[in-house]
Amino acid sequence: MKLLSALALMLALMMAASAGAVPVFSAHVSKVADGDSLEVEYAGQKIKLRLWGIDAPEIRQSYGKQAKALLAVMVNGRRIEVQGKDIDIYNRLVALVWVDGQLVNEEMVRQGAAWVYQYYCREQICDSWQRLEDDARLARRGLWANDKAIPPWHWRRMTRH
Repeated sequence: MKLLSALALMLALMMAASAGAVPVFSAHVSKVADGDSLEVEYAGQKIKLRLWGIDAPEIRQSYGKQAKALLAVMVNGRRIEVQGKDIDIYNRLVALVWVDGQLVNEEMVRQGAAWVYQYYCREQICDSWQRLEDDARLARRGLWANDKAIPPWHWRRMTRH
């Protein structure tokens, strides 16, 4: 029942977004699952949320625990601003997230804790995020300290076979 009401809430948010009025709402972060996934409380519901436009290493992947820890320091237990962009195949709200005016998606890339997810990130902001990723690579910041960093989408495919 709770899943259905959370899905109904997300659907209402996404319908508003598709009508051209992209809603931004405040939510409280109750859990950080990994470097790009959270659980938030909004309107009495728990909503699973995925950071739009980025892909952080999986927990079992190199730098996965560090990416989760960095995201947790930024948002865990805090009030965030959320702008929904989509709902993914796992029924998570895919969104831009701000804390204290800072765009969390972008900061994860800047800190070298996530890749720009080029398959999905095709808006103008993605170009500036790509420059931030390139800067992090050059500075060997975060996951880029490893010369053989494997993008999570490749790592997931390798571990499934």
